[in-house]
Order: sequence, then C-alpha cells, then structure tokens
Amino acid sequence: MGLIDYHLNEGETGDVALDRLRDHFAIPVPAVMISADRGKELKARLDAHGIPLLNKPVKPAQLRALLRTMLK
Repeated sequence: MGLIDYHLNEGETGDVALDRLRDHFAIPVPAVMISADRGKELKARLDAHGIPLLNKPVKPAQLRALLRTMLK
C-alpha cells in the first residue's frame, strides 16, 4: 500500500509514478493519492483509475478510515 503525493518533482505526477510501479512489479499496487488540488478534473481522473484521493491537509481520522476500508 502506498501513499503518493500528486505533484512530484519536475512536473511529474503521482498517478504516472504509480503506473510505473504497477508496470515494474506487474501487480496492482494499492495506493492513496494525496493532493492540495481540489479540482474536479483530478478527482475524475483518479476515480477512473480506481485511486482514492485525500485532500491536504489530510486528517488522521480520514486516512485511518480509508486505510481500514482498503485493507479489508
């Protein structure tokens, strides 16, 4: 399970990095994306790939609840 920030260095994005990890290990690596971007476009893109999004600042209770759900 990974926690990935959406905006990475040099314009790279977390969804692209996650795709590379999934390709490299040839398994569906579960992950949660974290971002300050609250735009509908990002939410729709991540939803299409089955990647949950938590907006910054991340509340510990939100993260715990999401991780419990994902780990069931």
